[in-house]
Amino acid sequence: MTAGTAVLMLSATPYKLFATRLEENRGTEANREFFDLMEFLGGARGADLKASAEQALAKFGAALLAIAKNHNDPDETVRLIAEASVIRDNIQYMLVPYLSRMEREPTTDDTTRTHERRRA
Repeated sequence: MTAGTAVLMLSATPYKLFATRLEENRGTEANREFFDLMEFLGGARGADLKASAEQALAKFGAALLAIAKNHNDPDETVRLIAEASVIRDNIQYMLVPYLSRMEREPTTDDTTRTHERRRA
């Protein structure tokens, strides 16, 4: 880090991952706090980051729903999973400069590693 770089550390921040349709009808926005945090962390480009994150996560949700609804076509399932994987990788690439996940206890298990910033 360079002089003047600010770091905000959050620990175990509980985000509501989803809202029921009843909650949505009453005005609950499941990811509002998360997107507001993205806007804050994005600094000068925070509004763009927030909009991009909202759009990308909505696209990822739609991709997961398409996978769940596809029951009869194995080839289409493979295509949908590949498409969802690309969207997921792009989301990770977008957010990794602002977020990371660290475990308290060291581990040699590669499945819990923080993702490297890479373009799909």
